[in-house]
Formats: sequence, structure tokens, C-alpha cells
Amino acid sequence: MKTWANCVSMSRLLFIPVLIYALIHQYYLISAAILVISAISDLLDGHLARTYGEITKLGMFLDPFADKLLVISATTYFATQGLVPMWYLLMLFYRDFSLLSGLIALVWCGREGIVPAKSFGKLSAGLSLSLLFFLCLHRYYSFFALWVVCLLWGAALFVAISFVLYSYRWFRLFEGEEG
Repeated sequence: MKTWANCVSMSRLLFIPVLIYALIHQYYLISAAILVISAISDLLDGHLARTYGEITKLGMFLDPFADKLLVISATTYFATQGLVPMWYLLMLFYRDFSLLSGLIALVWCGREGIVPAKSFGKLSAGLSLSLLFFLCLHRYYSFFALWVVCLLWGAALFVAISFVLYSYRWFRLFEGEEG
């Protein structure tokens, strides 16, 4: 379904190749600006969907998909540069691949697979985006190093918590209970 909220989410997908280009060419301030625009667009699509009653199954899939793809793409860049530990990138991959696998399995079994995001998932996404933003700034301003370390550990904690909470919800859905 074509809605303004879904169009905003789709535009966030278009930011990803631009962000990767900027990162590869070490345009870190441009990369930071793209991350801010992405974060604002994430807030905007949710606001539009709720305000105008445009909450759709496509939007419930597209919004987190765009977020996860953006975060994993940029985190992969920083991991290849040695600025993010590989274990953190693997945590992100594992959580997101597991959630996608759970979605596919639920749909395969004829269950409702798309569930709205919960607060820990949103906090996880926000911390991951903040980490990437401060990694970009850190490339110019070394005094952000402590921010990067704190955000890395905070993001890792929330990735782990969101994985456990989402897994619990998926298992409940498999058992036929409401998520």
C-alpha cells in the first residue's frame, strides 16, 4: 500500500548507497549528516503512520528493514576499518538474521509474522545509529572516543536484550499466543 509513511521508509533505503559511498570516500561529516537525516526520517514515518492512520503491514516490515540494513551496512564498513569489533557486527547479523528467519517460519506456518517494534528494539536501533553517528564524528574529533566506547557497549547490551525479547515474542506466536 502506498502511503506517505511507506514513502519515507523507502527513501531511507535510498540513503544507504549514498551513505556507503560517503563512508568509503571518508566523507565522515556527510555520513554523519546522512545518519541524522535517516534518524529523523525514521521518526517521521512512524509519526505519519500513527497520525494519519497509515499503519500497514508493508510499513511494519519496511521501516525496521530499512533501519537494520542501514545500520548493518555502516557497521560493516566500520568493522572493516577496525573501528568496531567484529563481535558486535556478528551480534547484529545474528539477531537480525534470526528475526528474519523467525518471520519466514511464522508466515510459512500460517501465523501472523509481522509484529510492531517494542521499546527495546527501538532503543537498540537508536543506540546503534548514535554509535555510527559518533564514529563518524570521532574520525574528526578524537574527544568523542569515550562516547563511542560507551555507545558500543550500550548498543551491544540492547541488541542482546532486544534479541531475547523478540525471540520470546516469536515463540509465543508459534504457540498460537498473541505477541
